[in-house]
Order: sequence, then structure tokens, then C-alpha cells
Amino acid sequence: MHIFKRQEMRDRAKLKVCMFPAILPDDDNQFINLLVKSLVTQGIEVVDFSWRNVLFTRYDVMHVHWPEYLLSSPKKIFSLIKCILAILLILRLRLNNIPLVWTVHNLEPHEKRSRFYFLIQKFLINGDSFKIYMQKCFLPGDRNFYIPHGHYIDLFNNRETRNTQKKSLTAVSFGQVRPYKNIENLIKHFPSRLGSLVITGKPITSDYGRNLQDFLSMNNSDFNIHLNLKQLTAEELFDLITSAEVAIFAYKEIYNSGAVLLALSAPIPVVVTDSSSMRDLQAEVGDEWMQVVPVEFDALDLQNALKELQIRQASRGQSSPLGDLRDWDLIAKRYVQIYKNADERP
Repeated sequence: MHIFKRQEMRDRAKLKVCMFPAILPDDDNQFINLLVKSLVTQGIEVVDFSWRNVLFTRYDVMHVHWPEYLLSSPKKIFSLIKCILAILLILRLRLNNIPLVWTVHNLEPHEKRSRFYFLIQKFLINGDSFKIYMQKCFLPGDRNFYIPHGHYIDLFNNRETRNTQKKSLTAVSFGQVRPYKNIENLIKHFPSRLGSLVITGKPITSDYGRNLQDFLSMNNSDFNIHLNLKQLTAEELFDLITSAEVAIFAYKEIYNSGAVLLALSAPIPVVVTDSSSMRDLQAEVGDEWMQVVPVEFDALDLQNALKELQIRQASRGQSSPLGDLRDWDLIAKRYVQIYKNADERP
């Protein structure tokens, strides 16, 4: 059967990849849409994930992003059903020798995971999967690879308002509002005398959103910090970013961040909390574009970082500091090679 599968693969013009997820709204994470578009340009046929597709249709490679969401559901019965389907998926991949590629957006899930997540972790992502790390610091191994996160420069280049937007805000912090992003510490220590701050994004739960509003009420005596707890449209988000002088990301832990790269693509400078991956990114783009503060920063840390970016403003120029290394065509070609290598292995 395995020989026939190889012969069939040689006879086909396109490699077929089932991806989770392969389609996201424009107002959601643009990484998936840009990756899929580039892969299609390289001749890959991408099939969007559904349990019907992944269990019953033919494909050569399974590619997973954010595997913790495979089993997630607000209702326990649906989570149990997804667990059963995940067992069937594991069996299908193994019986048909279908390789799994996992893009490691996060080393660990940020929130509490499903009680059945160990199935995904042990038998899918931690098994014989091909792991694509988005940072240079990754475990060595013949199935582990480094491919950087792509930039978002073209999304801003295609906007008519680019470079014409007046800088009306001092700072922004954007993206889904979640506890690990440490918004409370940013609210508590943002230096009011340096200007205004807008924090925007849909909270992960309504209870967390209400708690954050209450925290802001008790810690914003100067009324210079504004919470906008909703998911912005793509245009609204781009307008917000280009109207700001700097973006601040106060995460308790940060391995990879599309939001940071979105800001640098705009381009506006960023302040981030310390991690080895953010230090690598700082070395790539330069101190004039990126300042790093301690994870448990205080007002003085933030003030010094913002002032340093202001001092270095003249040396930044008008173009994004993200280079060709993060070009989507180059990234897609590297993914295609990994797909082919995975599909050809016994």
C-alpha cells in the first residue's frame, strides 16, 4: 500500500495539505491567510480543516496551527465529541502514514486547556511530527525546523491612507485581551505625563473584560488610558496602528507575537517585555525600533524605554525594519520543501 501511495504522489501535479485552520476572517489573524495564499502560489492545494475533510478526504500532509483549539468547546459534551474525533484522526494519520506538520506559534497554550488535550500533545504534536519553530531558539532534531514569522508590510502598502495619517495617539496596545498579556501592569505603570494610551481588543471572556474595566477605573486617575474592548475590523485596526507613535506589549510571557510584527510592519516602534525570542528580534530590527523592558516592569522602566525610542526617532527612517527574511514567498518555499520531505519519508 505504501508503494502505491508513493507512485500516486509522483503522478499528481499538486501536493495536497489539510490545514487547521486554513481560513480565518480578515479581522482575525492574517498569518493564516497570507501563508495559504503564498502556498497556493507555490502550487500547493490547501484544504480547510473540518472533521469531515480530515477524516474522509484524501490529502498528503496534515498541517496544524494552535493545536489546543482542536478540542476546545464551551460545552463539555462537544469537547468529548471532539476528543473521539481526535482519536479517529490519530488513527487515520498513523494507519495511512500521513505526516503531521506543526507550526509552533506558542510553546505551551496560554489558557487552561481541555482535559483531553494530552491526546493531542502526546500522540500528535509530540510524536513524530515535523515541528516548525518561528524563533531561532529551538530544539535540534532532524524533524525540527526554523522558519520565521512573515511580515505584514504589504497590508499597509496597499492602503491609500498610509503615511498620511496624523499621529494623534502616543501609544497603543492591541490584540485579543487575555490574562497572559498583563494589561493590568500596563495600566498601572503607563506614565501619564508622556501622553495617552489606547488598549483595544476583544476580551477572551466577558468576565475578564468586566474585571479589566473595574481595574482601569481604580487605576486611571489621569483618564489618559482608554479601553476599547471589542474586535476591530481590519481597517479600524490599521487606522489605529498608523495613528500611534508606539505600540506596547506587556506580556507575562512572549515567545512569538504577530501583533509585534504587525506594528513593526506599519511601521511604528514597539516596547516589549523580555524574552530570548524578543531579544533576537531586537537584534534583527535595531534598538531604534524596539526596546525591551523587564517582565515585571514599573513606570520608570516604561518611561525610559519610551524616551529612548523618542531619542532614536531620527535614525528610524520611513520603511519597516523587517527584511527579506520574512518575505512570504520565501517562507512558502521553505514550507513546501518540508511538506515534500515529510511526505517522502517512510
